[in-house]
This record gives sequence, C-alpha cells and structure tokens, in this order.
Amino acid sequence: MQYNNSPQLSVLLPFHNETDWLSEAVESILNQTFRDFELILIDSKATAAAAAVACDLNLRDERIRIVEANAPGISLALNTGLIHSKSDWIARMDADDWSNPMRLQKQLEYLHQHPEIGLIACQTSVHPDCETGQGMLSFMNWQNGIIDQDSHFCNRFIESPIAHPTVVFRRSLIESYGPYSELEIPEDYELWLRWMNNGVHFYKLREPLLCWRDHAQRLTRTAKACRSDRFFKVKLDYLSPFLTEIQQHRSLYICGANRHIRKKSLLLEESGVRITGYTDVVKRNAGEKAFLPANQIHAGDGRFYISLVSSRGKGEEIRSFLIEKGLEEIRDFILAAG
Repeated sequence: MQYNNSPQLSVLLPFHNETDWLSEAVESILNQTFRDFELILIDSKATAAAAAVACDLNLRDERIRIVEANAPGISLALNTGLIHSKSDWIARMDADDWSNPMRLQKQLEYLHQHPEIGLIACQTSVHPDCETGQGMLSFMNWQNGIIDQDSHFCNRFIESPIAHPTVVFRRSLIESYGPYSELEIPEDYELWLRWMNNGVHFYKLREPLLCWRDHAQRLTRTAKACRSDRFFKVKLDYLSPFLTEIQQHRSLYICGANRHIRKKSLLLEESGVRITGYTDVVKRNAGEKAFLPANQIHAGDGRFYISLVSSRGKGEEIRSFLIEKGLEEIRDFILAAG
C-alpha cells in the first residue's frame, strides 16, 4: 500500500523487548478496516531481536515508519512519536496487545459524530494466549464499567479509568495542554487527570475491541513509575487543589480511620489540604481530629467526605452508603482510593 503523506490517523506503538508479540500487535493494526493511517514504531532502546522484527515489518507496508527515541522510557518514546506524527488524530497501541479489526473505524466514527469528545477508549478483554489473576480481572471489569464522561470524572481518583493502548485522541489536546510527562510517574494516568482537570470529555465504547496481554514483564508490573506511591503522588497533584477549593466552604472528613488511611491523610495535609476529622462505622481513635460516627452522616451537614479506602469493592460499598444517606457524588463526596 502506498504511503500517504497526509494520513488521517497516527498510531503510536513503542517497542523495547516484545520480540514474541510485536508482529501480532502490528498485524492487528495493519488489518484494520480503517486504512488511512501511519503506524509509527518507536524504538525505545530496543533489543537487537525486537529491532530486527520491526525492520522486517517495516519492509512489508509503507504505512509503517520506525523512529528512534534517544533514551529508554515509555514517556520519551511516546513524545518522540508525537513529534514525528503527521495527523490530527492520535491512536495508541502496545507491542504486546491485539486490536480488533474494527477498533479504529468504530472509534473514529464516534469521534466524528461527537465533536465534544476529546478522547475515546474501548473496553478490553484478556488475550486468549495468557492467564491473568483475579486482581487483574477485577481491575479490567472496573475499567470496562466506566463509560461516559460523568463516570470517568467521578472515578478518576480511584485508579486509571482507561487502558492506555485503547485510546484515540485529538492532537489539539497535546497542543493545548502539553505532551506526556517525562517524570518517573504513570504517564498516562497523569495525562488523563490533566485533561479532565481542563474539562476534556472522555468516552468508552461498550465493546472489548482490544485484547490486553497480562504478563510478568509488562511495564505496569515492572516500571518504577507504576508503583503505588507514584500513582498516589499523581493523585495528590490533582486531588489536593480540588479539595483545597472545597475546604473554603466545607469541612473535610476522611472515610475510614485505620493507620494506613491516616498515613495517606497526612500526605494530603502536607500538600495543603486541611482535614477536620474522620468517620467510620466503628469507633476509631482519631487523635487530635474530630470523629464522626457514620450513622450521623446526612445530606446538608456541611461536610465533604473523601474515601481513601483501597480494599477492592469497599469503595463501591462506601459510595452506595453515602448515596443512601442523600449525598451526591462530587458535590458531597469523592472516592480517592489509593
């Protein structure tokens, strides 16, 4: 296929050592029903074997270009790809995943029909040739249940609500709000929070159009940037200003008061957030802070509640409890599990 110097879409696919899976990932993009794209393979200081696979693929299709990042790291690789891309639409793909042939067509059709949407993702499923644990399955199911703008916004401080390799977004977002952060933090999560903080609308197609391959070497499992403390640091950067604004007219109460939660509360206070007290279903030692029994929570009580409970499933229980008490999410409380 002859290369188009003005393709409608640029697909960014960094690679490093994914020798066994790179061909399958690339083929899944080349076989898309939507054809007018460039596929930019970004050599992130790749192993010789992975680089050889990329070179062989490059010879097979003129839509493929290989560019080199000058240092390792996913953020630098993606920013390098952005610099070399030529389109108004940017798609992501990982070197160890597989995209359904209709993925890009369906995502672009939705974006064209809904100009208010800045980023579109899709649901994911487990790649058929790998096994994954219950924790990963629960996380995927949680992400897959977050569809519209409101649900993305409400869930943004729990975990990353979007699988990075599923997205297509408008280049104008990069031009308006900057590229991926190259600090040692979860670069995609920081970008989603930055965009949502600036009012960008997100949407997720209700179809699993990407097979996510979970394995021991995946960056989300191995990279320092993806450690839980780095995730919480990114949350603090956006959660703290949000709470600082609220505390001008509401007192802030933390849901839960065990040692782990109080440690995270201390980090909030160190970032300038003023915590008034804690609430729980059982009596807790709140130290110098006020303690409010959970049965005394009610709508219009002048308090704003922050859940930092990170046990899987507990956040939903707290959400349901607070809604039953007449509270409204975002207006009266937020889930910010860490």
